[in-house]
Amino acid sequence: MKQHLNHTIGIIIVLPLLVFFFYKSIISSNPFDEISAATSEIESLQVKLHRDVLRHRNNQLRQYDTLNKTVQQISSLNEKITTAENTIEHTELANKLALLNRSIAEQADLIEDFKTNNSVLQNSLYYYSRLHTEIHPHSNAFSSALISAEQLGRLAILILEYTRKPEHETALKIYPLLDKLNDSQDSELNTLINHSLIIIERLPVIDGIIEAFNSLDIERQIKNLDKLLSDYQGKRDQNTRIYNSLLFFSSLYLLGYIGYMFLILKQHQLTLETSNEKLNNEVGERTKTEKTLYRLVKETSSISEKDFVQDILQALHKALGYRYAYVSLVSNNNKHEATIAGLVDNGHYQVNINYSIEDTPCEEVLQNGRLVHNRDFQNYFPDWNNTYIPNAESFIGITIKDENDKVAGLLAVADDKAISNTNLAEHILSLAASRISAELLRHAALQDSNRYHTGLELIDSWLLELISCAGNTELFYAKLCKAAREIANAAIAFVPLLDESGENYTYAAASGKIAEHLTGTSRKLNDGGLCGWSMANRKVVRIDDVNTDIRARRQLSNQYPVKTAYVTPIYLNGAVHG
Repeated sequence: MKQHLNHTIGIIIVLPLLVFFFYKSIISSNPFDEISAATSEIESLQVKLHRDVLRHRNNQLRQYDTLNKTVQQISSLNEKITTAENTIEHTELANKLALLNRSIAEQADLIEDFKTNNSVLQNSLYYYSRLHTEIHPHSNAFSSALISAEQLGRLAILILEYTRKPEHETALKIYPLLDKLNDSQDSELNTLINHSLIIIERLPVIDGIIEAFNSLDIERQIKNLDKLLSDYQGKRDQNTRIYNSLLFFSSLYLLGYIGYMFLILKQHQLTLETSNEKLNNEVGERTKTEKTLYRLVKETSSISEKDFVQDILQALHKALGYRYAYVSLVSNNNKHEATIAGLVDNGHYQVNINYSIEDTPCEEVLQNGRLVHNRDFQNYFPDWNNTYIPNAESFIGITIKDENDKVAGLLAVADDKAISNTNLAEHILSLAASRISAELLRHAALQDSNRYHTGLELIDSWLLELISCAGNTELFYAKLCKAAREIANAAIAFVPLLDESGENYTYAAASGKIAEHLTGTSRKLNDGGLCGWSMANRKVVRIDDVNTDIRARRQLSNQYPVKTAYVTPIYLNGAVHG
């Protein structure tokens, strides 16, 4: 009776602890989820805001609607997080939110100053450009010998250079030219001088505003805030682990109590042993599952962006203990071929193994979504030329899907002995496949973002180059070809122009070692080639494989080692020019 009372008291003590930690770790909602979501959105908007400010600075955008909308969204989110509940009791979090609030308010003021000064600057640039065009050789300024074409051109070059990089040395070169022109009474020249001075005055102010805007470093503040929120989440996770530990020990405690009750009731020994064995197996399976999942999460918690496939495969190898683990991706050009993006064989890592999908277990995985063989699986594929997992006796594979829910490849594990618990392995593989899909999407998005920003920088650089040589047609087209090659990362680029009859075209410029001989050569518009067809039909042509297009084969693949092509007409006054 006394022991029974002790067990009852123990249960009464343990149950409140379980209920408390269950509430703290699972039932109670995270009070900082709203703040974390808002800071993530602010961080995304900050990237957009930086890009738009630079585009306005470089005169790529004129309207401020997008900029105003972004600032308004950031301010709205800022008000949302500053009024969030449960922040007062966390002093450090409240201080960081207050600092972020002040920085965003200061940023909004800087954006207003930037818009004011940038509007004045762009207005002066516009009128300067228009006046520069209107002062022609027959104008009053030229007739009165107040200005020469050389002086006007020199001033334009210096102003262009100053807009690109507003340095004091460049301004010192501009002032003497303006002083020479300032003696005249010509209204056009005086207006030109005034706008030049406004440009010289406003550009450093704008760059100073941008520098102050960058010095706020709101992105770093958001990262610090996210780290603090992550620490708070870590405390909640700790409560979860305590709850799981208590639950585990309580389960053992209850098992002991059940065993004690069986002994007291003197039930059949075989029934007691069978029940205990079953319960112990369930606890063992659960413990093994939890340990395996914990190890997999631990191994993949710090994977790198560059080698995430290798890190996940190594984590699977260590967590499950199987000899082989690999990721295979289906080729975009040939659905019957695939490439092993990563293969772990007893800890040794291999990449880029190409193979045919036909008559392989991979084919069945891709068709059915999964494949499980816990022994002698190679006997099911007698025609399979197995070179990458030669000693495998068991196999489990599951598909990997892309953002459109289409099969992009597969994740598989194999061992040189039978796999005992295929359900556990298949469950782990499903989680890992989801992680790999997410990492592949994130990696592709990151590459697209890097290519996009690199392309913008190249376009800005080449636009300035093309503007500087606008008076030299031959040089302009030559640089245009080089710009197209560099921006598109192409092997060759050329610009054919129609003659006056519209029946022939001549290559004005070509770039690429194997294409430069084309410059100056002529062709018939109806020669059946890709360029002539595009100009004649006024259509843009994009070909991913030139061998599949008769026009491209005739003009490209027979002469140049290229695989893809992109051709677009050039229009002049509404008509095709080249």
